[in-house]
Amino acid sequence: MIAKGNLHGNGGGLARYLMTGEGQERAQLVETRGLDYLGRDPVEAFKTLQKVAEANTQCQRPFFHVQTRNPDGDKKLTDEQWLQIADREEKRLGLTGQPRIVTFHIDRESGERHMHVAWFRVDLETMRAIDPGLYKNHLKQLCRSLEKEYGLKEVSNSRKPEDRARAADRKEVEEARRLGTDDRAIRATILDCLERTDNGRAFRAALTERGLMLANGDKRNCFVVIDQAGGHHALNKRLTGLTMAQMRNRLGDLDRSQLPSVDQAKMQQREKYPTPEQAR
Repeated sequence: MIAKGNLHGNGGGLARYLMTGEGQERAQLVETRGLDYLGRDPVEAFKTLQKVAEANTQCQRPFFHVQTRNPDGDKKLTDEQWLQIADREEKRLGLTGQPRIVTFHIDRESGERHMHVAWFRVDLETMRAIDPGLYKNHLKQLCRSLEKEYGLKEVSNSRKPEDRARAADRKEVEEARRLGTDDRAIRATILDCLERTDNGRAFRAALTERGLMLANGDKRNCFVVIDQAGGHHALNKRLTGLTMAQMRNRLGDLDRSQLPSVDQAKMQQREKYPTPEQAR
């Protein structure tokens, strides 16, 4: 079982993603809790809760999202068991009783489904944000326990150091060879920047520190990273493990119109990091 969690600052965007799915997926609402007094629309309810957090706390990311998959086949788990897993995650993260949305995203062709849970992590009585602590470790430990309890195949949701980033496609590899850059090292750096940040601004700043630039790509690859040599690295699922919708949600605090285009970013990188021939 694999469970991945993240803090979020865009409540409306997060709820919308849970309620709609992506691509060939359809979304099935399983449960809402603590939202009834805010109306029937979970998206509007999360928007309202975000305003509550903004008005009463200094918390910039008042929501927490966990995506849980069972690669061994979700049919081995009943709906009731999935909800039990959501409750266990909630308890492990210290979010017991907090307002939440639970949905399934179901592939229209294969029928494969996975669970999404989003919580509002501000205590409405104390108006203090609940810290989920070392949530990656908490979720990994819980997954190992759940696999044993439910008789599931044991898997690992941690990357080996040598496999931090999957190999690029042929076009990107050929570009790296032409530019004389280490494509795998660059992709690992991009992945590291993504994994140690939880919003668009922080990710962009982390890239800048490493000499990389975030650019506005085309419709297929909505975000692209340009390296110092002008190499092009699309933030697609092959690199990040995230779908386009998840990436847009992750970087939702960025205004894409304010990002340079790919061509502009390449020009800026060439000016900032000229080759020896260009510097003469």
